[in-house]
Amino acid sequence: TLGDPIPDDAIELALNVAEAPFVHDLPDGLDASVRALIAISPTVRINPPPRKADDLGTNAGADVLDKDGVRSYLTPKQSDNLYPPELRTSPERLSRFWGIEYANDPGSRAATLRMFDTTLGDASPMLAKVQCPALIVATELQRIERAGSGDPIAKALPKGQSLALRTGHLAAFASPELVAPAILNFTKQFGD
Repeated sequence: TLGDPIPDDAIELALNVAEAPFVHDLPDGLDASVRALIAISPTVRINPPPRKADDLGTNAGADVLDKDGVRSYLTPKQSDNLYPPELRTSPERLSRFWGIEYANDPGSRAATLRMFDTTLGDASPMLAKVQCPALIVATELQRIERAGSGDPIAKALPKGQSLALRTGHLAAFASPELVAPAILNFTKQFGD
């Protein structure tokens, strides 16, 4: 929690940030005990284009995962989105990345991709209910989103702010030296 002491090793802090999807359904906003929200490369849409009913639940990546497994899903394009080549400066980090990615359960990952396809409508009403300070971190090297794409999400949050980092989708893993200072700077405002 934000009240716990922050480890001296900020890089390790960022490496240990759990990768989890943004909460897509907050009917009553966040619980009052939540003091802050940090979302890195969130999968949230603001005023998305309408989708056809027959497109819902279809996802080519999920289909590949179901049929052929993780190795077939991690095409060069997909891998470059998750961990851009320009960030692959550490052989140890790259090896860890491949190990984590190949260890994913294909069925669970496919289900997650389909969930995103079927549940990601306009998040504006839900975001308006989030009353705690929020930092939305956009990732400039993510191939499926543009730099600055955190701005609309941050503007939809009553106490939101955005920050763009030159990293990829798995920012805490690929660039902890960028993510840790952003987290620490944001959490300084809480003083404990």
